[in-house]
Amino acid sequence: SDASKDLCYSVVLHSHILRLILDHGILGLIFVYLFLYKILRLSMLDNKIIYTVMLVLFFNSLSVSSLNSIFALFGLLILTTLKKGVAKKDMINI
Repeated sequence: SDASKDLCYSVVLHSHILRLILDHGILGLIFVYLFLYKILRLSMLDNKIIYTVMLVLFFNSLSVSSLNSIFALFGLLILTTLKKGVAKKDMINI
């Protein structure tokens, strides 16, 4: 930050939501969460699981890094690679 020029850089903010809004605006925030929703929908997860994951990441982003955290990304990687959409008929053949 630069007090003489009234500048505040996003690194100063300790909230992922505030950083996202400062850097990319409200449309950027909406885009990130819509993109996250689309990724989770493509992995054929239940809507209840998708909304739960998005709420946990949203509430986590109010105080810390949320999607910037390796732990959040690792959890999303595990969720998206699970075979939730496999039909029961295919499970019998395995």
